[in-house]
Amino acid sequence: MGCGASSGDAKFDPDSPTDLTHFKVERMLGEGGFGKVKFVIKKDTKATYAMKCMDKHRILEKRHTLMVHKERSLLIDLSTIEAVPCAAHLARGPSPL
Repeated sequence: MGCGASSGDAKFDPDSPTDLTHFKVERMLGEGGFGKVKFVIKKDTKATYAMKCMDKHRILEKRHTLMVHKERSLLIDLSTIEAVPCAAHLARGPSPL
């Protein structure tokens, strides 16, 4: 189910666009109807994040793409508030939602 971020020390290019290879998965924080939330560390900065990994197949199957897009917009809006560090890195898989 999505988010196959490397848990090892795979080599990555820190100057390339942010993708899953830039993160090390430490543990799973929770699971919901459309995916999992994992605790990750960005390899180059050592910053910690909660990464939400969504199952695109399940979202499309249940026709909830509008809900996902609204949640993404909300996270982007919240990221403008200094005390709420969300949507810092948005990475997409190979297929659009």
